[in-house]
Amino acid sequence: MEALTTARMVHDILDSAIQIGGTDVHMVLLGSTVTVSCRVNGKATSIAQFLHLGEELIRRFKALARLDVTTRHTPQEGSFAWETATSRVRIRISCVPIYGGESIVLRILPSGGEVKAFEDLGFTRDQLATLERWMYLESGMIVISGRTGVGKTTTLYSFMEEYARRGRQVFSIEDPVEIPLPHCRQIEIHQRSAFGYAEALRALLRQDPDVVMIGEIRDFETAHVACQAALTGRLVLATTHADGREGTVRRLVDLGVEQVLVHDVLRGVIVQRQHGRNDALPVGGSYVLESAGWLSAQRALPHSDRQRSREPLWARDASQGWFET
Repeated sequence: MEALTTARMVHDILDSAIQIGGTDVHMVLLGSTVTVSCRVNGKATSIAQFLHLGEELIRRFKALARLDVTTRHTPQEGSFAWETATSRVRIRISCVPIYGGESIVLRILPSGGEVKAFEDLGFTRDQLATLERWMYLESGMIVISGRTGVGKTTTLYSFMEEYARRGRQVFSIEDPVEIPLPHCRQIEIHQRSAFGYAEALRALLRQDPDVVMIGEIRDFETAHVACQAALTGRLVLATTHADGREGTVRRLVDLGVEQVLVHDVLRGVIVQRQHGRNDALPVGGSYVLESAGWLSAQRALPHSDRQRSREPLWARDASQGWFET
């Protein structure tokens, strides 16, 4: 009877979160009580509280992800597939011990192959034109910035799928792989087995990639790997929690990358914001696209001048700065 009860609780939590368009489910276990909240449109809202069977409920989620149900004092990560009457998703689970209990976060991800096209993401016509120009970049780095839950991963995977559709060889280094893409080659790193970003990049560069996706830039190693890959003639896609071009530059510099290197490799920044469903905003109101100054200026130069103006404008005239769409 207990298993049936916890099974129903699991179904109610996941089905409700998927039905309301949630991206993350947060569960906090304190004693035998579990408080459940769901992030929708970037905002966390409490959806349930269970006063009993809290430990049993958490163990059931761990069992679904094939984690050790007896371990509560060390972090664990895993994933599992989930189906509702109308959709199929992947659930990524993270378990972390906290004072007095345990914190569990479930990330709801679309199943493989369900990646949106640029036209379906809400970009304006002018922004789509800028993205089309970015499709012809052969090297450098494009960064998608924004806070947690705004949809950076969705946008990033749309980039990967579009580049692959155009015949580019697309690889990714991820921790972990969030959405399996059949037309891209995705490498999942395992820090515990000493297979990190640096080791994965060295192996990946021998595979002759055109586009390299490096997930979230969160530490010096990741930032350094991203910039070094961009310097080798590859186009690098990455995400960060910074806000805008200046914030992205500051974030990379704060992580230990030299500012001159950041300016040399950074080609564009997509600032992504998410608004509530009732906000009266025009299409594209969730995005700001910012291109490096030299990239936009190239279009205004005569053809003969383009060949001799390959260095970024900031190196020749700092007043030129950046170009914003």
